[in-house]
Amino acid sequence: MPGNTAVVFNGLLANSGGAFTFTPPSATVTINEAGAYLVNFTVHNQGNADFNLTINGAPITPAPFTGNGGGPTSAEVIVSVPTVPTTLQIVNANATPAQLHNLLNTTLTILKLA
Repeated sequence: MPGNTAVVFNGLLANSGGAFTFTPPSATVTINEAGAYLVNFTVHNQGNADFNLTINGAPITPAPFTGNGGGPTSAEVIVSVPTVPTTLQIVNANATPAQLHNLLNTTLTILKLA
């Protein structure tokens, strides 16, 4: 995947309720309900790579999540969403391309906590 671009997700396993919307293929999940969300992701990269979890285009942590030598790169964070709609993406944090495993095995799980 090119540098500084978001991971595109090609499928949706389940979406219950209306807390967020996602229509594959897309790199963007739109959160429709204010609240706290548990966000878990894993990106299976083939080499060194850094990824940001972004809310409305801004990284949520001061440093990216890092995987080296073939990943996977994983993270689990609780995100507070005070205003909606809010967009969420996983973005290659480098200007150089990241080599994903055939664009497969990248997962994103979002659970509304409150």
